[in-house]
Amino acid sequence: RCAGKGSEPGTNMSTCPICRGTGQVQQTTQTIIGQFTQITTCPQCKGAGRIISNPCKKCRGEGRMDVSKKLSVKIPAGVDTGTKLRISGEGDGGKNAGPAGDLYVVLHVKPHKIFKRDGVNIYTEQQITFSQAALGDTIEVDTVDGKKPLRIAPGTQTGAFLSIREAGVPYLNTPSRRGDQFVKLNVITPTSLTDEEKRLFARLAEIEKNKAQKEPILNKIKNAFGS
Repeated sequence: RCAGKGSEPGTNMSTCPICRGTGQVQQTTQTIIGQFTQITTCPQCKGAGRIISNPCKKCRGEGRMDVSKKLSVKIPAGVDTGTKLRISGEGDGGKNAGPAGDLYVVLHVKPHKIFKRDGVNIYTEQQITFSQAALGDTIEVDTVDGKKPLRIAPGTQTGAFLSIREAGVPYLNTPSRRGDQFVKLNVITPTSLTDEEKRLFARLAEIEKNKAQKEPILNKIKNAFGS
């Protein structure tokens, strides 16, 4: 309505009668050691040098007012909790029709139920079977880019970490570079077995028992030959 001037449209501001338009007043104080002169901001016009005789009815002479609006903010790749984005010209309006300040948006990244982040790296967990751990396999795991293959080497132990290169978070301001994704493997112990599975596990247990009994004998033979 007033374009930030604080006065009603079509009316003019008048020169402050106290400071005569300078925005400052001079105060002289007499002390026992002499006379001191101090220049301060005019209390009448608050340093503006002019006063509003007919204030704007909408902003009540302030030249600015509180308003709310929604903004569309582009989030760059690689941001994290605490990242601060600056939106130029969307802050508080300037005094005396001056330019507006900037708006700062502080981001908070919501936790994910699958992906855990540490810097630019992502961590996930994946369950595998005994046979996959012992014999090896290629499985598909979830990444932020969708499913990706992951090769499991034979003899992989539970708790092992495997990595998928450049499947992590992009570096802020350098989106062409990315971190890695680390997958922790957890070997599942079956809780219910079919008759065929029980037979196979029983056979495996028998082989492992025979192997354990033979190892001490082999060690004695090696020691006898000094190897």
